[in-house]
Formats: sequence, C-alpha cells, structure tokens
Amino acid sequence: MPLSAAALPYATPHDPSEDAPSSVEPLGTQTDSERLADVLLPGFTARMWKLRFVTFSAVASFVADRVVAALGREELRLEARLGFERLYVSSLVRAHEEDPNAFGSAPEQLPGRRLARTALLAEEPLTKGNFLQGQAINGPFGVMARLTRHLGVVDDESRPGRSATNLVLDWAVDEGLPGILDDEGSREGAGAQWMSEVCRAVSAHVSRSDWPRRGHRIWEVLARPLRPDVLGKREKANLSLLLQADSLRQRMMALLMEGQQAYATALNRDGKRGPVERHVLLDAVAPALGSEPVDRLLRATIDMSSAYEDLTGLMQQAFDAIRWTLVLMGGRATPQAVLGHAVTKAQLARTVVELRRVIPEFTAARKTLSQQPSIRPELLDALDRLQTDATGCGAPDTLAETVMSRHHRVQKAKRKADWVDRDSHWTLMPGFGISGEAPPSYQGNWMHPFRVMNAYSALSDLGKVSAVQEVSDGEA
Repeated sequence: MPLSAAALPYATPHDPSEDAPSSVEPLGTQTDSERLADVLLPGFTARMWKLRFVTFSAVASFVADRVVAALGREELRLEARLGFERLYVSSLVRAHEEDPNAFGSAPEQLPGRRLARTALLAEEPLTKGNFLQGQAINGPFGVMARLTRHLGVVDDESRPGRSATNLVLDWAVDEGLPGILDDEGSREGAGAQWMSEVCRAVSAHVSRSDWPRRGHRIWEVLARPLRPDVLGKREKANLSLLLQADSLRQRMMALLMEGQQAYATALNRDGKRGPVERHVLLDAVAPALGSEPVDRLLRATIDMSSAYEDLTGLMQQAFDAIRWTLVLMGGRATPQAVLGHAVTKAQLARTVVELRRVIPEFTAARKTLSQQPSIRPELLDALDRLQTDATGCGAPDTLAETVMSRHHRVQKAKRKADWVDRDSHWTLMPGFGISGEAPPSYQGNWMHPFRVMNAYSALSDLGKVSAVQEVSDGEA
C-alpha cells in the first residue's frame, strides 16, 4: 500500500532561543538520548526537516567568502552569512505573499517564517533585533549545521567544506545558473551574474544596513532557485551520495525505506513523534537486522534506546507526579503531604513496580552496547549513573528523593534554579506546574526524539518515498 501524504512528517514547534534543547529538561536525560540517536542516524537532528537547507548552507558559505573579500573585513563573516539568511527567508515569505499559488508550500518548515512575515507586513527590514533569537543556531543554516559538517558541506568555521563545490555546481546546473563559482568579476554566465547580484545585496545590508525595497529584483533572484520545496535531479543525486557515505546512516535509511508502511501506520494511529518512532524502530527496523557488524551495532543501540526511554520515562513520570500534586495543593506543601496524597502515592508505587521490571532490561542492554567498540565511554558512564539512580528507587519515598536529587544536580550543573524549592515545605516555582485530572503517565511513550521522522522527511525530499509531502509551519 503506498504511503499517504498525511503520513509524512511535519515539524513540531520549537522555542527559538539560545539555550540548548536540554536546558529545559529537568532530569538531564536529553544529552544521552542524543548520543544514542547519533549512532542510528549520524548527523541528523530533531530540528532538521528540509534537505534544501543543506544546499542553502553551501551557497551561504560561498556568499560569505565573497562578501568578506569584497569588504576586506574577515570579522564580518558571520554577519555576512546571517545577513544573507535574513534576505533569503524574507524572499520566500514575500514570494508566497505575492503568488501563493506558485509558492504555496515553499515557506513551510522555514525557520523564521512568521517573524519575517510580521516584518514584511509592517514594512520593516528584517534585522537581528526582530528576527530569530540565536539566529546562528536557529536559522536555516543553524538547524542543518550538524549534518552539513558531517557531510563535509561546511567546515567547523562555517566555510565551504570539501563537498560544497560539487553540491553547489550540481544545484546551479539544475537551476540554470552556470558559472556560479566563476572568479569574481566574471559576467559570462547566469550563475556568475546571480552570485554577483546576491553578494552586492548582502554587502550593502551588512555594511550599510540597506534593505531592498518592495518589488526589488533581488527577492525573486533569491527565492526561485533556493525554494525549499523543490530539489533538482543533480542536487538530489549529490545529496543522496553524501548521505550514503556513512555506512550506518546508509543502512538506516535503507531500513527506513523498507519500513515506510510501518511508519505510515503508526503516524495515522498515534500522530505523535514518541510512539511513532518507537513503533518504527522496534517493529520495523529491529526485526529486519541481520548479523553483520553494522546491524549488530544498530540492534544494540535500538535495544539500549528502548530500555533508556522506558527507564527515563518512569523517572520523569515520578518527577511530574510531584509537580502535579504541588499544583493541586496550591504550589506549596510539606513533603509528607505531597507524598501522602492518595493519587500521587499510588502513581509512585506503580512506577516503582515498573522500574523493577525495566532495570534488568536496561542492565542487559547496557552490557551488550558496551561490547561495541565504537561506543564512546562517556555514554556508558552516563548510563551507569542513571542505572545507579534507578536501582536505589525501591519504594515511593526513595523514588521521590532520587528524582528530586537528580533534578537538583542537573540544575546546578546548568547554573539554573530548581523547579521545586525544597526545605520544610516544597514550593513549585512559577511556570513549572502540570495540570490535568491525573498525573501524566509516560509508560510505553518515548520522550526523546530519535530523528526517525526527520529521516523520512529527507527521504521524501529525495523522492525515495512514494508520496508528496504535506507539512505545517516549522517555526511556531
């Protein structure tokens, strides 16, 4: 049965701030889930959706090179890239506003889309002050940075990487822009003219804060060849080869292609990332694995990921039961009152029972994973610390003390205040409560992203899954 358009991935909202994703996580479990996800899909992140942004990043690195050279100021390299990015985002929003039929899906999943539209309607330029906070990591270039560096498209200093030239040249052929990387001053090819025009606009924006007027030619020049919803034939082939260069990623992408029906089924049934990715990895990918070294590593990582999500979900469940109870009690109560509440007491007791089942599975998975030579010691050490915490949770009161102490350690390491101030009374800090008729339960529902949905988005962009992708706005 073909994969339906509704079953393909859509972006979830993210907070465009400079904090790392794990900074708002109370028990410090995000980092190690990301390490596990890195094994399964190297270079992928939970915030990357459109592969065209890989090509955009390559183009941006060359534009920044030329703007810096023209201005003679190396210190403006980052500003040149960010300025180009603001012009690019605004061009797509403008194109959609002026011709929604032609550019109907172009701005979808474009970071900064709504902020750019607000500025456009107010007839204001897009600047550092009214665009994304932390644009360097939250803009189209930033959300793809891990993958573009992994693919060699950009280097650690965001300059053109070893793969950038061929990718840009292939994109330029598809878009009818020959000569895109010809020497500065060349006017013989459409690509050379395009690059010259773009660099002039970026230089003016960076050095003089110029912003092109409504109807300026630069908006169409940027929007048409770089729209995120259309990839050319040569560009697709280039990106496919880059993604296949890593054996683990190549194998996982192949397995996901084989398991696309499981993905469609899970997404239609569950809708949310956690249960969908759990179903795909456990029920489609894992059974298809063989005995080759790559498959053994993938199996060990999937087993560890499953046990990790089960255990951390139970720990989070205990922590959230305490937050829920404090809300019920007006935000402040004695520990005895919180832990003695009938619903909370029952929830913590159930969690203890589930932990007794999960811990042996976690221990076995950790042992198997440790036998894989490519697994880094810091991941194994973190798993050991988590296992130690969980093993000490033999009763509801010790479970509560464990999760509260772990939260305190995590917040202290981040130099942030605890969500619950503990003395003779426990006081829930504003903004950290949980409402509802009952405390939340995370049993069987993975909390952390494992990038399966992002991989399917990439496969859709490459034409590897038989459907047209329909997505929502990825900004908010």
